[in-house]
Amino acid sequence: RCPPYGRCSFSRPDAPHGPAELLLAGPQLALGYVDDPERTAERFPAADPARGTGRWYRTGDLVTQAPDGSLVFHGRIDHQVKIRGHRVDLLDVEGALGRLPGVTAVAAAGHRKGDHTALVAFVVLPGPAGSGDGTAELRERLREAVPAPLVPDRIIAVPELVHTRTGKVDRAGTLDRYL
Repeated sequence: RCPPYGRCSFSRPDAPHGPAELLLAGPQLALGYVDDPERTAERFPAADPARGTGRWYRTGDLVTQAPDGSLVFHGRIDHQVKIRGHRVDLLDVEGALGRLPGVTAVAAAGHRKGDHTALVAFVVLPGPAGSGDGTAELRERLREAVPAPLVPDRIIAVPELVHTRTGKVDRAGTLDRYL
């Protein structure tokens, strides 16, 4: 539900019928990002008369509003997932893995099981997948190079990543195919 001490709005007026970005406003709203006016302007848009007075904060969360007024979370508009209380940008994970020797392609995704979201990475390596693929070694190298929240719970060697019709890596499709 929207907090009693603030206001909620959606980036699209049809949000109850399809996911839209959640916007928040109220006296608790931060003034912006320190020494980052561009990011502040992007995430804290000026008042919109259609939504009421004051500034808003663009959360990046995709939600719908249920009939009882509660908010249903559908993911993020960016490539972030929450892993053990930390926001993890999947592009950072993919970049770190992609820089390791032998990795020819990578896709990272959050895999939700109950109340827990695991960080999973799929890598394409030279040679047949699954035959002494070296994923344990990749995890160890990654542990030495990045903060702990960026180290996937599982790294899975796959023969290929799933792509959309336009040629982009399809994280959800890759997750569905291999897990």
